[in-house]
Amino acid sequence: MRKLTDTILTVSLFVALAGLARADVIADWNERAVVVRSPARVIAMVHLAMFEAVNSIEPRYTPYRARLSAEPGASRDAAAASAAHTVLVKVYPDQTAELDKALQASLATVPDGTSKTQGVQLGQQAGAAIVAERRDDGSDAPNSYRPFTVAGKYVPTVFPINSSAGAVRPFSLKSGSQLRPPAPYSLKSAQWAKDFNEVKKMGAKTGSARTAEQTDIARFWALTGPATYNPVVRQLSAAKGLDVLDNARLFALFSMATADGGIAIFDAKYAYNFWRPVTAIRNADLDGNNATERDPTWEPIIPTPMHPEYPCAHCISQGSAASVLEAFFGDTVPTFTMTSTTAPGVTRKFSKLSDYVTEVVNARIYDGVHYRTSGEVGAAMGKKNGQYAVQTQLADKPVHGNQALADRIDCEKKTFKRHGAEEWRTVGRDEAWGCDFSAVQSQSRFGYGPDFPSPASDYDRLRTRGLEVKTFSERTRRYAESCASVDKKLYFFGTSRGTGQMYLYVEQPHFNDPRKTMLHCSSENRQRNRALSRFCRRV
Repeated sequence: MRKLTDTILTVSLFVALAGLARADVIADWNERAVVVRSPARVIAMVHLAMFEAVNSIEPRYTPYRARLSAEPGASRDAAAASAAHTVLVKVYPDQTAELDKALQASLATVPDGTSKTQGVQLGQQAGAAIVAERRDDGSDAPNSYRPFTVAGKYVPTVFPINSSAGAVRPFSLKSGSQLRPPAPYSLKSAQWAKDFNEVKKMGAKTGSARTAEQTDIARFWALTGPATYNPVVRQLSAAKGLDVLDNARLFALFSMATADGGIAIFDAKYAYNFWRPVTAIRNADLDGNNATERDPTWEPIIPTPMHPEYPCAHCISQGSAASVLEAFFGDTVPTFTMTSTTAPGVTRKFSKLSDYVTEVVNARIYDGVHYRTSGEVGAAMGKKNGQYAVQTQLADKPVHGNQALADRIDCEKKTFKRHGAEEWRTVGRDEAWGCDFSAVQSQSRFGYGPDFPSPASDYDRLRTRGLEVKTFSERTRRYAESCASVDKKLYFFGTSRGTGQMYLYVEQPHFNDPRKTMLHCSSENRQRNRALSRFCRRV
């Protein structure tokens, strides 16, 4: 399981988090996972296990794989710590003693008792489930890279890294090739010559055109991998004061995206096998472009990574990380300050995530290991990758996370599917009324019980979202269409046997919040219900 390394093996990164107090359990275990030099895949496993555990206690979001059986009073902190510990111990059994100490330190803040015990047990289940889920994901595939040569001719015998990483099963993406970009440019093109000459000029070990600051940036970003982006999410989550579950969700989405970025980038790298600057510049007489010139002794300022050039791996990592963070916090964020062991004494500060990504694109040119087009393509892949994770994973549960109503909705949907459209108004509808609705009336923000006095409040909520609201009985079908048009997706419809009211639920993005919320529409007239039912079935 440890064969899948990250983009490039990482050294340590230290981040100055000015003025921050002790982080929460989610951020604490993120830092521990990075300290033990876990690859992005393992860090994602840690955070998915923590999310599944905490979300099972307070099910506000769609689970990654399955909601575990959990007591409502179980300790969320104990569950999260236990889940992270379980994953790391199974992956790194030789570090069990140190990880046990870390677990005890986390649990020391939780009062002893049933709640703590239940949380620990739940975390163990969540951790074991995630480890089992990733057991056959392809990360153990052997390195079968075939060196390019002709019979009898020597070639360098060090194998490039991660040649099989693109075939690993992703966490969020459907496949490693899902984001594969178009092939790189023709070597006879003007853009190739422009990129070639830029990196030749700016990335040289000696005689470059870099300023002193650009050289600092080059050396700073010689650091790669999880240590260059996980400290950023820790700092921003602390600055925003997220609760344990929301933090667990943020870190899980962030970790899935950055892990999938490594899979996607190596799929593309080995698909195109494009040459690095040091190879191209020393062989420029072979590219057929009169605007490029060979330099037989050219070297980059840092050692060239051992894998193909296109696209930039560092850039997809930062692009993926920034994309997820931007979905939660926007581009402008509280200033975060970074230092790197590859550039002692150099400090970099950012207050915009886009600047953070841009600097990495530039840095890889100053390093002499990437072309500008490759960096921009990698960053764009990262942006799409992060957006895909946020849009498809760990979404808000329907109807504001109310489990009772969510369960009833699921029951009604299954009943409708079993009986079909024509039988719905007879057998199917009667069976659906057998779905437990008692808890809904007392708990749901949309149920007509003690917590929700009248349907009029529904219409008030709809008005605040900019919908044109009709009366209960007039133009019901048109009203249903206006509701559904908010997001073009109908989630559920059902009827109340006692009142003849029709309930229609549709999904709507909540302004700047990437998560989903539910809207509710209602009709009190049975004849209107029939028209609405037909409309719902067509949708």
